Amino acid sequence: MKTRLANSADVPAIVELLNLLFEQEADFTPSREAQTNGLRLILSSLHSGKLIVAEDENGSIVGMVSLHYMPSTSMGEWVAVLEDMIVSISARRQGAGKVLIDAAKSAAEDDRCR
Repeated sequence: MKTRLANSADVPAIVELLNLLFEQEADFTPSREAQTNGLRLILSSLHSGKLIVAEDENGSIVGMVSLHYMPSTSMGEWVAVLEDMIVSISARRQGAGKVLIDAAKSAAEDDRCR
């Protein structure tokens, strides 16, 4: 299992993962169009955050995490907020969640966020 920063070609696979995540929320109806737009906004901004994907040994995307960067008035510095994280059902219990969290922490630290 490896991780990397997402790119625009990954958006359809990430939208599928987000649909899996959002199915768990009874009071929310997912919109593929809104999800695609949101992902493209994150990818187009260098400072708004990061999208990180986990790939299996075949290079298929099996998980994702989104980080959003913002200034914190309480800490007086930039912070990274983890908004979404999901691992496909078939890849669970194989370490994808751990590698995604580790990659998210590293990305935030590299970008000088708390």
